[in-house]
Formats: sequence, structure tokens, C-alpha cells
Amino acid sequence: MHESIASFYDGYGEREWERLEKTAYGRLIYNCHMWFLEPHLNEGLRVLDAGCGSGRFSIPAAKKGCRMTLLDISKVQLNIAENKLHANGYDGRFIRASVTDMAMLDSGSFDIVICYGAVLNYLHGGTTRALTELTRVLKHGGTLVISVCGRAGVLRACAAELKIPMVEFWGDPRRWGIQSVVSTGDETEYPGAVHPQRHYFTSGELEHLMEQAGLSDIKTGAAPSVFTGQRKNTEEISSDEEAWKTLLYTENKMFTEPGLADSGEFILIKGVKR
Repeated sequence: MHESIASFYDGYGEREWERLEKTAYGRLIYNCHMWFLEPHLNEGLRVLDAGCGSGRFSIPAAKKGCRMTLLDISKVQLNIAENKLHANGYDGRFIRASVTDMAMLDSGSFDIVICYGAVLNYLHGGTTRALTELTRVLKHGGTLVISVCGRAGVLRACAAELKIPMVEFWGDPRRWGIQSVVSTGDETEYPGAVHPQRHYFTSGELEHLMEQAGLSDIKTGAAPSVFTGQRKNTEEISSDEEAWKTLLYTENKMFTEPGLADSGEFILIKGVKR
């Protein structure tokens, strides 16, 4: 499983960096993630970006003066992240490893642990182990900040926009594994699949897993909340400065509202180590 994920992201290359910059929808998702994370970033803090990908969230943390450690299973993504940090005038420690086994890192080493992207979605039976490890390396009183692809959010996106005709998708649920995702969150194999198979979470499921890992004071968010799946509309709105400001204002005020976490294509969740 780990090698197939590493191989996929090795092949994904620079697209991992571009996906949160190239489109207005990607920038909206990035903004939600940063609004959720930024209050915890302060100069001198030790930060682990676990499953760092191309380093998209490591750079703003480094700009805040955080001491960065970047970890990823993909050698290519880790190299991109290292190059991006150096190009921006920052440095850090770079480790190729899985979030399910971070034995090279001491317990209680970090003030903040970031696990953004869809790292946990790919782990299936390894999710509990990963959360145990992510919590272990966090100091007491430190914060773990996570994002995952959400079950209802991905279905909302499929209800709003698809690259294939709507009837072709919703009219053939067995082929696309819709009922499996709805009932269990587990994606099944289907023709033309691009990503490795994923498990899509609910916010309640994540909260339970985080509590089991020893985290409390759990807070959630959605990325995005109101505009999930609205890629074309988001792009159109971004062409007008005032409309874009209004969209960002709306998302910023709404994305952490209780009950909205499951509306997001990404569920944001964070907790403090007891």
C-alpha cells in the first residue's frame, strides 16, 4: 500500500504544488486551510509537516519563524518541498518516511504537527497507527492539525460538477462504487481511477479517532464550506475583485461553524494533546 502511494505521488510531481495555486477553487481551499492553521504558528515553535507533499504549508510556517521538519513518503515530493523552501530562503530537516512509522522522531518533539492533504485517506487500516504516531511526537499541550477528504463533501462535489454526464455517474452506482462510499466511506476500484483507493471520513468518525489518540479540545472546519464543488462559479467570481472579496469573507466567517465540517470537500480538524 505504502509503495503504491509513494509511486503515485512521485509521478504526480509539480502538480501537487500547482493544485492549490492554479485555480480560484484551489486558492479557496488553501485559504481555508491557512485560516485554520495560522493562529498556531509562532516564531521558534518546532513544527512537523507530516505528509508535507510539495511543502505548500511548510513555507508559510517557516515565514512565521517556525523550525521546520518535513516528512513525506514520496521522494519526489520531498525533493520538491526542499527546493521550494530553499528557493524562499528557508531550511529544515527532510525525512522520507510514512506517518505510520516515525520511529526516527523522538516523542514530544514538536509544538505543532500538521497533517494536511489527504494523507489519512490512503491509509485505510493504518489510520489509527498514524494518529498514534502523530500524537506521540507532539509535546503535551501541542496541537495536531489535520485535513482529509470528507465523505459528504466529495459527494456534494459530484452532485455539483463532474467531468462525465451526471446521469452516467449517478445512474450506474455499482460501476462507480457510490453506495460503498455512502455506506462505509470506502472507495472501490472503478474504470479510469486516477488516485489510489481512498477512505472518505465523516467529522464524527475523525473526532472519535482523535479522542482515542489522546487529543482533546477538538475543533472542526470545512474547506470550503459554502462553495464546495463550485469550481466554475468560484473561477467566475474570482474575476471580479469585489465578488472575490465577498466570497472569501463568507467562507472565512462560515467555515468553522458547528455542523458545517461535513459539507467541505476537505474536513479540517485539530486537537490538543492531553
